[in-house]
Amino acid sequence: MFDARTLATLCYAQGKWFPMGMQRLRQSLDTFKLARTDYFWLDELPPHCPTHQQSPYAFKYFALEHARANAHRFGWWLDSSLVMVGGHDRIVSHTLAHGLYLSRFRSYTVGQYTSDEALDTLKLTRDEAMTIPMVDANTILLDFNHPAACELLQTMLELALRPGLFAGPWTNENNAISKDPRVLGHRHDQSVLSVVVHRMKRQTFAFSDLITRSSLHYRLFEKGTFVCRRACVESELRGRVGSLPWRVRQKLGGL
Repeated sequence: MFDARTLATLCYAQGKWFPMGMQRLRQSLDTFKLARTDYFWLDELPPHCPTHQQSPYAFKYFALEHARANAHRFGWWLDSSLVMVGGHDRIVSHTLAHGLYLSRFRSYTVGQYTSDEALDTLKLTRDEAMTIPMVDANTILLDFNHPAACELLQTMLELALRPGLFAGPWTNENNAISKDPRVLGHRHDQSVLSVVVHRMKRQTFAFSDLITRSSLHYRLFEKGTFVCRRACVESELRGRVGSLPWRVRQKLGGL
């Protein structure tokens, strides 16, 4: 199904660690001989994208738009902390049937990870948001031949330009984004994407179905289609374990 003309794989990286992860992602895709065209942006945003400060993580959707504008049928956003470790047939089959593939952010809800300001803009109450599953936006596969994929992308491009909608702190320390004690933080594009997907009534998957991921991005998994961890190699991580927080060292186990 995939070839260099139909599939565009998309990634963006900047800083110290993430460019290493992007290179590792490319190597893993090559290992599985995935035919595709790579659009991997290093320290440069996709065309027409606002800055990360203006609209955090908007680059995902402008990258997908770049794939669509260049006549690729499929656009596959992949975070730089992802590594392909297995086949992708199940993800592709789902995308062909439904137009897009998205997965859930564990058991979290939109209500737990969305600011008051964003909920007001999206015209949602906190209680309503507590019932909506949170999507994990680290991998997004769209089939641009399907109207649902085009609708989702167009909606996200428009919302990415709304001032303050994607922006906000990761944590709710000192009630920075809400006085509601249930609120843990704001997840930028992911919070908004979750609402869009919910309103479109699109199906999402738990990570245990097709993808595995460490909650800290460090631990290497052997099962599933992808493994996700931070873009520092294990030998480098071992050299820094003493400086990591105690809770992280406990999670890392044998390191």
